[in-house]
Amino acid sequence: MKKLVFSFVLSGFLFAVGGFALAAPPANLPTVNWTRSDIATLMGTLRDWFAGVVVIIGIAMMLWGAFLFMTAAGDETQIDKAKKTIMYGLMGVAVAILAYGVFTLVESFLK
Repeated sequence: MKKLVFSFVLSGFLFAVGGFALAAPPANLPTVNWTRSDIATLMGTLRDWFAGVVVIIGIAMMLWGAFLFMTAAGDETQIDKAKKTIMYGLMGVAVAILAYGVFTLVESFLK
């Protein structure tokens, strides 16, 4: 019963806050004028961040795979797991490099 009362009170509060938010329109709405160079700059920034993060994750995976390989002590399942981890890390770095190239290609079309 307490949960039901609490949910009604909370929903009433949220509807009231929503009504206050709609009561007065803002005085100055910002305008956004995107140009091709702005979009290209944004895409370049996203490309750099994405590639950097994926490369860092890929290198960390390769290092983790190397650690697993060194500590396997001849266990075949552990060695297979380490090899797969290293391979997936290399794939991640390859994806980051390809993504960097695709973004660069799209950016060149926008200029």
